[in-house]
Amino acid sequence: MLLGERMLIYRANHDLTQTELANLLGTYSDMIYRIENGKYNTRKTTEIRLSQKLTKLEEADNENRDWLWRIQKTKRNWNTILLKTLF
Repeated sequence: MLLGERMLIYRANHDLTQTELANLLGTYSDMIYRIENGKYNTRKTTEIRLSQKLTKLEEADNENRDWLWRIQKTKRNWNTILLKTLF
């Protein structure tokens, strides 16, 4: 998947503007716009840097999702135990 596509998907999933994503990645919103629209040929080093930062954001999302899932599972287990002891 191209970097621009990944940026679009990440922004859509997190309801972010190009400016907000640019701030997270440490770049300019104009660059995000041009990359997403295929109008900017980045240097390989810039593309790698932005890709690595975006990957870290995506990995953090996955870790948070796993963490939230474990909390919800634990909460369901405690609710089940509580209900069984009450009734």
